[in-house]
Amino acid sequence: MKVNSTGLGSTTLTAHIAGLLPGEESGVLMMKIESTKPVHWYITCQMEPKDIRSAIKMVLKPAALWRILKMVLSFSRDKAEAEPVLEAKRNG
Repeated sequence: MKVNSTGLGSTTLTAHIAGLLPGEESGVLMMKIESTKPVHWYITCQMEPKDIRSAIKMVLKPAALWRILKMVLSFSRDKAEAEPVLEAKRNG
C-alpha cells in the first residue's frame, strides 16, 4: 500500500499491514503497519469497535465492492497470464 501524510510533505511511503492483534485495552484491535520505503517504520493503530464498524460500512458500499471485485479479478487474470511465462523461463 502507499501511505501519505501531511506531516511528511509529498513523501509517499511503501507499507503493508504486518498484523492484527488484540489491543492493550479491552475491546480494541491493534493493527500494525510496517513501512519499508523510503524509511523503515512501524505504525500502530488501535481500532475501537466504532472504527471497525465504520471500515466495514465503507467496504460494503456498492462502489467499493465493485472496485474490490475488479481488483481481485485483475489479480487472478494477471497471475494466469504470468504462469505460462514463468514456466517457459524455468524450462528455457
